[in-house]
Amino acid sequence: MAIHLPNIIRPKHKVTYMPPINEDPNKLETAETCMMDMKQMLVESGVQNDAVLVVDERIFRLCIQVCILIKLHFFTITIQLIYFYL
Repeated sequence: MAIHLPNIIRPKHKVTYMPPINEDPNKLETAETCMMDMKQMLVESGVQNDAVLVVDERIFRLCIQVCILIKLHFFTITIQLIYFYL
């Protein structure tokens, strides 16, 4: 049985990589800097209304801590955990 999917016009979005982190990835300030930079690049510049930050397990934990400490500042950012394997 065939199903017709409606053509939904989606809002503009941008996929980008953050520059390499030159700071200690174990510091809370590093996670906050990553989130601030992404928010400025995508949300505050008007490119998108929301953003998704994909990070590894260590940065994920720190980003969650930053979100708990500064709740209202990062409400437009969704943090997604992914395991990076080489």
